[in-house]
Amino acid sequence: MVGVNVIAAETDGEARWLFTSAQQQFTNMVRGKRGHLPAPIDNVESYWWSQAEKEQVSKMLACSFVGSPETVRAGLESLLERTGADEVIVASAIHDHAARLRSHELFAAIMRDDGRGTGTTAPGAVTQSKGLLISRSWVRVPARSPVTSRPSIRFPHLDMGTGHH
Repeated sequence: MVGVNVIAAETDGEARWLFTSAQQQFTNMVRGKRGHLPAPIDNVESYWWSQAEKEQVSKMLACSFVGSPETVRAGLESLLERTGADEVIVASAIHDHAARLRSHELFAAIMRDDGRGTGTTAPGAVTQSKGLLISRSWVRVPARSPVTSRPSIRFPHLDMGTGHH
């Protein structure tokens, strides 16, 4: 099992902007300051005090996949090949609730391999189907097909529907 951060959006630029909330939050942890997840900012580079602080935060967030569905898919496929992980837990520190749900929808679409992001999840709901659990800010999904045990993020045999259980 591997734990990763996923911030998926319609475009790489939008996802990078959303990711600035996590970058600020981890910077604040480095500074010994805790609090609510900050809103995204346009220039995260101006938020860091020093190069050392930026490097430390970058290391803490190194296992993050940020971008469009295509970008996130490519990163996850590479990670699964490198690690041989059979399960992925995804955290999504996104300030805006609707954007966080959309990121989860896009991630579910990636896992379904349809790339359309057409699934829906009610605000604050916990959705569970075979192998996929979506909560307020994290997702857990098997990374290997139980039939083939090959690394894959394609699960056409799993019902990735959004029925609430």
